Amino acid sequence: MKQYRTILVVLIVVILASCQDTQLVDTQADFIVFGHFDGYCAGEACVDFYKVTADDLLESNIDDYTENGFYPFNDFYALSADKFNLVKDLGDYMPRQLWLEFDTHIGQADVSDVGSLYFEIKKGAEHRYWVFENGDFDMPQVYSEFMNKIWEKISIINQ
Repeated sequence: MKQYRTILVVLIVVILASCQDTQLVDTQADFIVFGHFDGYCAGEACVDFYKVTADDLLESNIDDYTENGFYPFNDFYALSADKFNLVKDLGDYMPRQLWLEFDTHIGQADVSDVGSLYFEIKKGAEHRYWVFENGDFDMPQVYSEFMNKIWEKISIINQ
């Protein structure tokens, strides 16, 4: 009976060690989640979410978003250090006005059916998110510039 127990323990350790391509992120630490999604589309081409921590750039294994609340998934895999170095400064571009914005959806929803951008930040005790509607031509300039920066970072990751 001890033999089987030992074999079982070894088997479990091997299985757990082989699953290192995914990473769970400490939700208490500071981080940024950003990405895009299209309302009437699903899958890899339509949904991309990334998480930036102090040391890593991660991509979500889940190609989904529900449009209600914080990004609900915590299953990510690490991207290269080179890409991390190119996008780690995204939080520096966040407009100060955004901290004062308590409406989580900015812009008119699906004005031109071109989807939305998502930005979430956890910094100390503050944890907030916003959805920016693409194609809303009445978007305040400061938010439009930030949206462009988010798109720039997504483009860099996908090169």
